[in-house]
Amino acid sequence: MSSSTELKHPRPMGTDIATHFDVSKAKDVEAAARCALTAIGRVHGDGAQPMIPIQPSRRIVPRGVYTPQGGKTVPQGIRIKVTGTTQAFDVVHEVFHALDHRVWGYRNLYGTEADTGGQRFTAIKALVAESRPIKQLEARKKTQRAYVSVPGRPGEPGHRALVEVDQGLLTYLTNPSESLARAYAQYIATRSGDSQLLLELTRIRGRSIHTVYPEQWSDEEFEVIAGAFDRLFEDEKWLALK
Repeated sequence: MSSSTELKHPRPMGTDIATHFDVSKAKDVEAAARCALTAIGRVHGDGAQPMIPIQPSRRIVPRGVYTPQGGKTVPQGIRIKVTGTTQAFDVVHEVFHALDHRVWGYRNLYGTEADTGGQRFTAIKALVAESRPIKQLEARKKTQRAYVSVPGRPGEPGHRALVEVDQGLLTYLTNPSESLARAYAQYIATRSGDSQLLLELTRIRGRSIHTVYPEQWSDEEFEVIAGAFDRLFEDEKWLALK
């Protein structure tokens, strides 16, 4: 058996991550939350951390959001858009933000964006920054418009449309915390082999807007990033490589 094959089957260690996330009020997104946590649990465990609630939301604009400190109108924890079509994938994405804040961060600082994360993210951040999707996003910052393929109706050909480039979205997508969260979600999907997560990953990569704002990686180019995540969680003693 080759070493690359062995890396695809890590053995989780530590605490079952599902014990640190409360889905009692997840309601419309409970199935997605349980799917995500089960998939993560097949890949790695985690260390001690406080309970984090997962709840549905009809108001948020992004597909999901993690709020470190709640208030009167915004609850603390993870909220997932009830009308989203990639809810399980989005839960995994937000779980990374929660770990980044609660485990590797300090107060309101995230480990991927501050010294609190130490050197643990150096290798992954470098690989992600040099990857094709991130380089495409960085190059897109120099343009004002881009063509996007628009699928036609059944039986009709599609067409290309010229769209304005959203510079704010590019800044968001190239933020290290966000790019690593997207990479983590793809890592869990591929390492767990969960059919729902893989379906949602395919759905994201198949969106026409993905040609303008590539969020995820091809299977081939992602393998080296996945290996870096393996080593990160092995160092954390959250998994063992068989």
